[in-house]
Amino acid sequence: MEEVRVTKIIISCFINATERTEKVTEALMNLFPEELKEKIKIKKTNLEGHYGNPITILDAEIDDKKLIDLFIKHLSGLLGEKEKKELTKEFENHLDDKSNFYIRLDKQIAYMKKICFQQQDPIKIKIKLKKSKRLPKEIVFEYYQRIGLLI
Repeated sequence: MEEVRVTKIIISCFINATERTEKVTEALMNLFPEELKEKIKIKKTNLEGHYGNPITILDAEIDDKKLIDLFIKHLSGLLGEKEKKELTKEFENHLDDKSNFYIRLDKQIAYMKKICFQQQDPIKIKIKLKKSKRLPKEIVFEYYQRIGLLI
């Protein structure tokens, strides 16, 4: 059996025309532990919405093993027991057909340095695993329990 581990984490969100760039950027940065904040590069992409309104996409990627471990440990600490129980209960809804795990968080709550799940206009966290083929859900589930994201 091949080793299961996270190889990349992608954190992204949209900044709508009605939102302040600085606040959304700060909300995104609040998800990172202090020792990671200086090492994270946020890429900004400016787009135009359906009605010509400006939209900015913020993207940050972590692909260094030590930085991934720091982020996962921090995220696990941010998630309370209630959130971990919800992720555990809804596990399959957070997993795609390539074993990528998704967590969607409320931007406004993240700005206040707290965690709350949100499906509409969220900060998206995509966690990619090392794999050569789709892993059995049980193996993926056990791995996320082991690293502290599920109960």
